[in-house]
Amino acid sequence: MILSSISDLTRFQIKLISYSVPCPIFLSLKKNPILYKIRDKSQHSNRILFIVLASFSIFLSSSATYHLTRPNLDTVTKASIIFFGAIVPIAISMTVSILHVNAENCVTMLNFILIYEQVVFRTRGSGQIRIYQNIMKGIVTLLALPGTILGPVFLTLINILEPGRAPFIGSAIQPDMVWVGGGGGYFMGHFAAIMLQGWIYYWLSSGLSMAIFNIFIASIFSMLVCLIEIKSWTKLNAISKFSLASILRKQLEKYNELRIIESQTNATFRAVFLPCIVLLFAVANILSSFISISCLRDGTLFHNFGHLYFLFISLESYLGSFCFGTLSGKVNKVSIKLLRGLGKHSVADYPALREKIGACAPIRIRFGNNFFTILTPLVIIGVCVKWTVKLLLIKMGC
Repeated sequence: MILSSISDLTRFQIKLISYSVPCPIFLSLKKNPILYKIRDKSQHSNRILFIVLASFSIFLSSSATYHLTRPNLDTVTKASIIFFGAIVPIAISMTVSILHVNAENCVTMLNFILIYEQVVFRTRGSGQIRIYQNIMKGIVTLLALPGTILGPVFLTLINILEPGRAPFIGSAIQPDMVWVGGGGGYFMGHFAAIMLQGWIYYWLSSGLSMAIFNIFIASIFSMLVCLIEIKSWTKLNAISKFSLASILRKQLEKYNELRIIESQTNATFRAVFLPCIVLLFAVANILSSFISISCLRDGTLFHNFGHLYFLFISLESYLGSFCFGTLSGKVNKVSIKLLRGLGKHSVADYPALREKIGACAPIRIRFGNNFFTILTPLVIIGVCVKWTVKLLLIKMGC
């Protein structure tokens, strides 16, 4: 169905991740049934990965803090330092949270959805859901794969073209250091730093793209399509009030099953992943848009390869914010409409059914103590535009 339609793309994404570190989550090779599984002892085998990622995150944050205290730095350079010093540690936290720490919850949620889809769409013709499958494939192909491929390429090229750029590891390697020992040591130090960072970028880009698009977006989109399908059952021509009551009971049953998936989804994403993704897209959008617009005004947007990377991030963050925010809010909106429709169609002769419908709550995708509504992406974009304009005014001295 929806989630199973991108199974080949997800297997490809897992294969890309496994080129750097074995991915704890994998898909069975069987076509029927398609199930997600967890590799044995994956967390123990990736202990070195956790140490490297934690050390790299601490270094980036510390290096960014140190370089921001240096005098005579222009606003664009400071924004660039803050961008890498904040975005990369946040992205690492998100990826580790989904693919390693909460891998079991994630696999349970995905398998719930796969089984639920088969039950809900059992009587639906394949041609009627093909459009939703193509939309899901398009989202993964246009957003996940470019991020997986272009992300590490751009970042590694930035480190190669500007090896001493702050706050990366190369900024700590200076030719006058005692341990460097001349030009050969200086070159080898930067070469080792570029290789290590390139490996981290590759793992991070492929893992983060899979976590956001192949897992989170795909799960939410599947829930949305299932809600639309359940809601459409009352459009059937009912012969009598008894057949209508049967349809309402079936709708209520499937809706309550979907609420179980909602609980598992919130258990997987609510604590770390969703708060981080909101912060990630907001900070990335504000800083990358500010840097891109500033470079465009100064006529230097195409003079530096790193400036093009910020333009790419700005566009990607806009698309990502609308994509994940709108889908999550749409699930809440459609669930409210479904419950209202069930209440209107409930017949007077079945008060018990009406009470069960009235006791149901709408589905809410939560991040921290909040939840997504249909207006959440507009709020996020509004905040991003507001702070981008503020930074531009500060740069112009207004």
